[in-house]
This record gives sequence, structure tokens and C-alpha cells, in this order.
Amino acid sequence: MAQYNDLWQRLLDVNTKQKEQAQLQLAEAMDRQNQAEERLHKTQQAIEQLNQHMVNQQQQGISSTDLQQFSQYAHYLHSQLMTEQRALLSAKHYTSTIQHRVRQFMTEEKKWLKLKEKQLKAYVLEQRRKEQKETDEVARHKYWGVAALRSEQFDRA
Repeated sequence: MAQYNDLWQRLLDVNTKQKEQAQLQLAEAMDRQNQAEERLHKTQQAIEQLNQHMVNQQQQGISSTDLQQFSQYAHYLHSQLMTEQRALLSAKHYTSTIQHRVRQFMTEEKKWLKLKEKQLKAYVLEQRRKEQKETDEVARHKYWGVAALRSEQFDRA
């Protein structure tokens, strides 16, 4: 029996490894996105706390120097908020890109698996045909051998 050349399995293995790598990248991307969301949330909380503190200080009376410091800190927090929003948007985009790659690899994996199964079925069918041909050939030789032997016996008698 001839060796089965499992090219599709090798292609499937390569694709599976690529899919696994993409899944690891996706996990890392999702972790980065979660971290960016946490940083954004903390910055938003800091802005809210600063605003509340400024309102409390203004009700109690605040010096112009303190007010200026609060204003500068508020400006810093707002610029930090913008930076965190951009970082989150970038992280979401990267996560989306990696999710798309994972889906592509999953689709390709299904395709290679189907092609592998199709090739295996064709291989098994071809092997059965070869075996049947060999069996038929053996039976034909045996039949003609027996027929020739009977013919010899018939001729002698």
C-alpha cells in the first residue's frame, strides 16, 4: 500500500500555529485595551474629584494662587484625558484588527480541514480501487490457472 502524503495536514498545522499566535496577540491586545480603559476611567475620576474639590474650596473662599494651581492641574488632567482617549481608540482599533485576523485563520483552518478530509477520502477510495484491481487480477489468474488445468485433464482423458 502506498504512503499517504498528508500535505493538507502540514498546511493545517501551520495555519493552526498561526491562529494560536494570533489568539495570543488578541489576548495581549485586549489586555492593553482594558488597561487603557482603566487609565481613562482613573483620569475621569481625577477630573471629577478636582471639580468637586474646586467647588468646595470656592464656597469656603480660595486664594487666587490656589485657584491658578487648580486651573493648571485641571488643564493637565484634560490633556491627559485626551491622550488616554486617543490611546483607548488606538487599542480598540488594534484589538479589532487582531480579532479579524483570528477569524481569518479560523476560516482558513476549516478550509484546510475540509480539503484534508476530501484528500483522505480520495486516497482511501483510490487504495480500495487498487486493492480490488489486485484481487480481481489474482482471481482471474487463479480462474485461468484452474481452467487450464481442467483443460489439460480433459485433454488427457
